[in-house]
Amino acid sequence: MVVSRDAIRFSMLEPGDDYFAKEKEVWRAFIKTIQQAIDQEEVSKIYVDATHLNAKSRNMLLSQLWFNKNVIVCTLCFNVCLAVCLKRNAMRTGRACVPENKIAEMFSSLRFPKEGERYIDFSILIDKDGEFITYEKIGRRCNNVKILADFGLAF
Repeated sequence: MVVSRDAIRFSMLEPGDDYFAKEKEVWRAFIKTIQQAIDQEEVSKIYVDATHLNAKSRNMLLSQLWFNKNVIVCTLCFNVCLAVCLKRNAMRTGRACVPENKIAEMFSSLRFPKEGERYIDFSILIDKDGEFITYEKIGRRCNNVKILADFGLAF
């Protein structure tokens, strides 16, 4: 199952609305949708499609979710250079296109999870072509069933 913050946002916005016009409602729906997926026994993998640039932004999301013992949290970190991010963004249209200065700002703020980061069990690093680079154990629990995966910066 994929839970996309942008998909939720775009479903709520009216033509002419600012990108963040309904951010509080988007955030609540985002958290609720993720939690509902976690609570469903038949869902074994949940991909949270949103950019969480650093531990603070990841913790802001993860601290609002309730995880039972069967949930592990894995980050999917995309190791993509700024030039590739900008090139991919240039192919986007409408609201999906992010201002270049914002991408540069986000890129400079990007910090992949490190050992001991709260809520994160392990992290997978992926290259610009979507190929696996490496796996790193972050937390103590890495043998459970349900995976909540969080996408990093990937344009």
